[in-house]
Amino acid sequence: MPSKKKQPQIPLPKSWDKYVKSGILHVFALAQYALIYSRSWAGRRLG
Repeated sequence: MPSKKKQPQIPLPKSWDKYVKSGILHVFALAQYALIYSRSWAGRRLG
């Protein structure tokens, strides 16, 4: 279950369209998920 810690604020330019901002944040979230998944897979594999 994910923790309830406050997520870091990512400063994005105010002139960006809301769809661009949303897309960028989705890319960050997907990258974070992929990193966590890869690390857990490697931990299970090597440990």
